Amino acid sequence: MDLSLNTILAQGLPLKKNNPIALQKSSDNIKDIKKVAREYESLFISQFLQQYTENVGNEEDSVLGGGQGAEIYKSLLNDEYGKAIAEQGGFGIADSIYNQLIDAKNRITDDNIDI
Repeated sequence: MDLSLNTILAQGLPLKKNNPIALQKSSDNIKDIKKVAREYESLFISQFLQQYTENVGNEEDSVLGGGQGAEIYKSLLNDEYGKAIAEQGGFGIADSIYNQLIDAKNRITDDNIDI
């Protein structure tokens, strides 16, 4: 999935405010922006948790016992924790990203700029 700003804004960007087809695409685009912002926050939280778990406790004393299987399990667990935390509001990163992307989208839409 390409998460670049231009890709997000280029897909279904309404160029005229009174165009009903463009307004429908705008609604879909806003849902996509929310989803991408939440996914980004989930990824950030997962990486945060990965760093945290690498630096806490002794691997051999853990319930998982250590080894490659434990590493894979911890990575998957951190991904799921990241998703769950992000869905519950997370650190607020998704909201900030969403607001900035919507502001950028509105500036482009207001100026009738074609990307």
